[in-house]
Amino acid sequence: MVWKHGGLAFRGSRWHFELADLYITAKRYDDALRFTKKLKREHKEYAERADAYIKKIEGLLAKQASKGKK
Repeated sequence: MVWKHGGLAFRGSRWHFELADLYITAKRYDDALRFTKKLKREHKEYAERADAYIKKIEGLLAKQASKGKK
C-alpha cells in the first residue's frame, strides 16, 4: 500500500540528507556530491545545509585525490 502513492514520503532535512550520509560512509563521494547538488536545486529550503555538505564532500574528494597521487 505504501508504494501505491509513489513510495515513502520523506519530510524534514534530516531524512533528505540521509542518502548523502550513506554515500559518504561508502566513500562514494561523487554520488554524494551529485545527490546533494540535485537536492539543493530541487529544495531551496535546504540550500544552506546542502552548501555545508558540498563543502565537506569536496574536501573528502580532495583528500582522496591527494592519497591517490602518492
